[in-house]
Amino acid sequence: MNKRIFGAVPALLALLLAGCGGGGDAKDVQIASQKENVPVPQALDTAAFIKLAQGETCADQKNRLWLIDGKQVFWDRASARCPDNSYSRKLFGATPDALLCSTSDSIAGPQTSCANDTARALFDTVQKNLEAPNLGLDASHKVEPIPFQYNGPVLGTAMPFTTLAKESNSAITRSLNVVIRDQSSFAQLWADNYANNSVVPPMPAVDFSQNMVIGVFLGDSSVACGGVAIVDVLATKTKVTVDYERRHAPPDTACIAVVEHQMHLVTVARSDAPVEFVAHDANAVPVKLIDFVGNSGVQNAREVVVKDAASWAALWSEHAGKDKALPAVDFSKQMVVGVFLGPVMSCESLRLDGATNDGKQIRVSYTHMLPPMGVMCIATVAYPSQLFVIDRSDLPVVFTKETMRPGQLGH
Repeated sequence: MNKRIFGAVPALLALLLAGCGGGGDAKDVQIASQKENVPVPQALDTAAFIKLAQGETCADQKNRLWLIDGKQVFWDRASARCPDNSYSRKLFGATPDALLCSTSDSIAGPQTSCANDTARALFDTVQKNLEAPNLGLDASHKVEPIPFQYNGPVLGTAMPFTTLAKESNSAITRSLNVVIRDQSSFAQLWADNYANNSVVPPMPAVDFSQNMVIGVFLGDSSVACGGVAIVDVLATKTKVTVDYERRHAPPDTACIAVVEHQMHLVTVARSDAPVEFVAHDANAVPVKLIDFVGNSGVQNAREVVVKDAASWAALWSEHAGKDKALPAVDFSKQMVVGVFLGPVMSCESLRLDGATNDGKQIRVSYTHMLPPMGVMCIATVAYPSQLFVIDRSDLPVVFTKETMRPGQLGH
């Protein structure tokens, strides 16, 4: 009761003073009211940015939000599933509608714009230092990750695949994409593929009640000094999409004129949905190996890209220990890429299959090598890893992992 009385006194007193001509006239009251209603800066809506990121379909490789200085949000996402929208980096003000700067992939190539030129310098620094501490900004800026749960894109679920054969001299000389869901068809394809061999390799066992075989044969359209590789298999309720690369040698490579018929054959979980094949061309990226060990100090599965000296020193210390000399890397021209398998049995290993650049992203492909069927492993744990250097690039880096057993065909 008392609170209501005291709260009403200032308003009552103001009315009395106005009526008596004291304390100022009506104009003064209006000015005071206007000052009290001066707009304040809009509060940053973190929930709206999280909703935006969670609803993004092209973010299967990266989907990260950062809060900068409590007033701006930076969003970095990347996808291996959206050929014309494979990456995007955006700097916002307080809401998703307040877009300050952006750079992204498109059907017309990379597109960059800034609606607010005052934000351009900060944006350029951040997008070039995505893996650096504080996003490459100096100590005058505060950068905080915005945590959120991302349940994956609605475009499809990635289907792990195992290579059955990867060859450059298939006897199948026509361009062919195959989907096989029964044993007799697989047996015929296997025989056709090795029709020129004096000895046909043993046909891998496939349980067609649970799995299916998909394959790509380039035939006479095989690329010189290159190859073909299935890099992604995605499943939805309505279809399965097989993404494969036609891999070319680097542009300056002199190729020997040898006729090849390249192919890649894999097995994945069975689906009765229609299968669509999508092809991309990519050039091989030169790779320089730094370290290849079976027992890394990094003991969790990890795929990393390092673009600055501080992050490289920290990773190397974790991987090799503080006593092993840090390999020199010129981060003005190079970047480090690493793959860590995490804990596996000692008879399993890691194989780097190479890196490619399709102009929109850099893809690093590697294989988890399993022991041959029936081979007993010593019950010890290993932590295989590979670290290597490639030319520095601002393109997003995506990773493709496959599995293979010795005795299966491949290179």
